[in-house]
Amino acid sequence: MDLLSIAAVTPWADFGRTFNVIVGSRTERKTFTLHEDIFFPRSNFFKAARSGGWTTDESKPVDLTDTKIATFNAYLQCVYLSIVPYAAESLSEYDHDARIISDTTSVRPPPSL
Repeated sequence: MDLLSIAAVTPWADFGRTFNVIVGSRTERKTFTLHEDIFFPRSNFFKAARSGGWTTDESKPVDLTDTKIATFNAYLQCVYLSIVPYAAESLSEYDHDARIISDTTSVRPPPSL
């Protein structure tokens, strides 16, 4: 099959459609911009959070201020790269949520810097 044939049957992500997520505590908060076409098929939570039943203001970010930034970063690594980065001695840095993600994903140590 040539490249044009593959492109004709392969769905393409629209990276222009995004939404924001606020993560972290009051003292340490970060806003992430996520791609709808990447996260909606993989997360019923985000799909529901951006639906008309949950919010009427599409510009309003999803509030995950009860989630640690390190945990959310691990989740993003899982979704975008299919890995959960960790160092064996610092696995406790990630809370329970990151460990749940790692149960269903290939877990590899991060590359050396």
